[in-house]
Amino acid sequence: QSEALGVDLTIAPYEAGCLITEGLSPDNRDGLNDCLDLTFLSDRSGISKIQIFNRYGRVVYEKGNYVSDWCGQDKDGDLLNTATYFYVIEFSSEDPVFGKVKKGWIYLNRESN
Repeated sequence: QSEALGVDLTIAPYEAGCLITEGLSPDNRDGLNDCLDLTFLSDRSGISKIQIFNRYGRVVYEKGNYVSDWCGQDKDGDLLNTATYFYVIEFSSEDPVFGKVKKGWIYLNRESN
């Protein structure tokens, strides 16, 4: 006769899509990676501000309460060229994966240039 010990284990899963995309291709209009969609972060921690920078460190796009508005345009709505851009995301509350601030890069691929 054997005795079994019971252990209660709780696993809190994160959404499968908790990675921030590293590439956008808004010109092909296939519905995939057309815009920087951060819905999962907005729902989870809230985004107080996002800034997008060009390679020279100039802010080309900035928005508060962001969800999925950046599709490769600058602050004036003009289309940005194919290039690597950098972002800083400030969260409204501490995100369980990224903390209070997330920095990274994203490659914008335009079909025309």
